[in-house]
Amino acid sequence: MAEWSFWMLEYARVEDHPTRKSLYGVGFDERGYMPYCYVLMEGEGHRVLIDTGFDPSAEFVSRFLPESVVNGAASASSVLAKVGLTPEDIDTILITHAHFDHMGNLQAFPNAQVWIQEREVQQWEYALSLPERFGTLSQATDPADLSYLKQLQKEGRLNLVDGRVEDVLPGVDLVPAFDSHTDGSQYITIHTGGETWVMPGDNVYSYRNVETGSSNPFYRGIGVGNGSLWRSLFVIDEMMQCAGESSRLMIPHEGQLFERFPSIRGEDNLAVAEMRLAPDTRSRLDTAQFRSGDGSVGAAGLGSADVRNK
Repeated sequence: MAEWSFWMLEYARVEDHPTRKSLYGVGFDERGYMPYCYVLMEGEGHRVLIDTGFDPSAEFVSRFLPESVVNGAASASSVLAKVGLTPEDIDTILITHAHFDHMGNLQAFPNAQVWIQEREVQQWEYALSLPERFGTLSQATDPADLSYLKQLQKEGRLNLVDGRVEDVLPGVDLVPAFDSHTDGSQYITIHTGGETWVMPGDNVYSYRNVETGSSNPFYRGIGVGNGSLWRSLFVIDEMMQCAGESSRLMIPHEGQLFERFPSIRGEDNLAVAEMRLAPDTRSRLDTAQFRSGDGSVGAAGLGSADVRNK
């Protein structure tokens, strides 16, 4: 049985995010904190990222998310240093979709094989070829990111897939979610320790999309998507059936995740959550980047209360 450990790494944050972009049809007057994150996986001889975030220095990012909107975006080197790694340590990257905040920093990882749905690439190339009046379709995708895929292809590091791929790594499957958040989106399932975990990309923005009860008996669709609401809800149900419970969804834009799992913030106020540790695996929250001079956790001056085990 494959054994994997997971960490959610926050690389940027928006303090005043409109909830309507996350939840379809509700929350029109709500605003709040939303993290920008990617997932680190370690196990079976691999160090893997699911998505790569964006390059804070990219021209596209400064136009799409000016400094007045995003607080403290950090480089891949800075983010990975918190858990004792460098971008060169990453050998595999699994891309859920090609929006700038999920596939915008591939050049930072020189040793990684990259996996993405071929349909995702083709559809964005088509959208970018359309007249300007169709710009809404492609406004969250940086043309420079798509161009860089061609460089990866020349280097033999790009893997374009067509539909479901099982065991792309031990226990790790790529599952198509076409016509949902994006036309060629995929989610990642990881079978480990007798459980299945799911990284949904942006097919889930919040626990509120998926958690149901007597006061809210139905799923809430995602607020932003190129595909259909119908398809989005069925993808949500697929992922929930795989995971079995919402706590095994690794939701990259969910701030509550850092409350529900052991987590800590660095001096830059960006967090790391430790979602699962494989047997005999040392915590990566316990690194020099998070330690003060006396050896106690909390180098950011946030105190022991910021190490959460909930």
